[in-house]
Amino acid sequence: MARATTGFTPKIVFTDLDGTFLARDKTVPPRNLKVARELEERSIPLVPCTGRPISGLTPVVLELPGIRYVIYANGAGIWDLEGKGPGAEAAFGRHIPGACIHKVVLSRGAILDAYRELKDLDITFDLFADGRAYSERRRFERLGDFGLEPNLLHQIRLSRTPVDATVPALLPEVGEPERITIYYRTPEDRDRIRAVLEGDPRLVVTSSEIANLEASAQGATKGCALRWLCERLGISPARAIAFGDGMNDVSMMREAGLGVALADAQPGVAELADEVTTLGCSEGGVGEYLERLFD
Repeated sequence: MARATTGFTPKIVFTDLDGTFLARDKTVPPRNLKVARELEERSIPLVPCTGRPISGLTPVVLELPGIRYVIYANGAGIWDLEGKGPGAEAAFGRHIPGACIHKVVLSRGAILDAYRELKDLDITFDLFADGRAYSERRRFERLGDFGLEPNLLHQIRLSRTPVDATVPALLPEVGEPERITIYYRTPEDRDRIRAVLEGDPRLVVTSSEIANLEASAQGATKGCALRWLCERLGISPARAIAFGDGMNDVSMMREAGLGVALADAQPGVAELADEVTTLGCSEGGVGEYLERLFD
């Protein structure tokens, strides 16, 4: 479908960032910026929901009108930009105000078990913890070999903190693990990674890109985070609308009263949504859809 549901008036809007609210070049399309201002005028919260660590938020996201809450690390954390706390240091050198108000911590044992099984594959193995994303330097330096789209590759490099230690050596030094992200090169490696991760009942496994798999603790999904934040704000999830383009967005699209996939969403996502936008992410599909919804 491409037309908005008649009569649906959202009380809160959740949207994925990369490939959804942001254009392919990581800017905010004019239609989306315009609708963000309209949402602020209507006192309807706009909640970015991203797989990025909180330190990976760029100025174009932080400066969106009316933004207060951010769901990050695929739902492992929720950040309140007006919360009382020390804030966080962004990977691009800017201080992010606020504090984490909800966290679902990933088992260190699950991380170690997965690492031992997969460490010899030609993959990345990035550890998200304490609002940052750590990458073993030897793997970080090979990110360009995984066939990632240039703008995505730049964003990933920007959001990662390369370390000389291995993941097992790093784990005791971090506070609260949030998730792991793995990029792979071959279908055989993909199948091996999926088998290992999905075989662990402590993990929930999803994907945000064509060549990656991501694992978090059970309960750490965008859908669970949507439900938690709605309860905190006193808003029924049935009055929420959620936009996404990847498999990691499906849980929140299902929890919301209306789940909308982007016209250029990844394969299989549109079939799991209630509706589909007319335009893709770079054309401002989210903004155009909401404009018609409010007409």
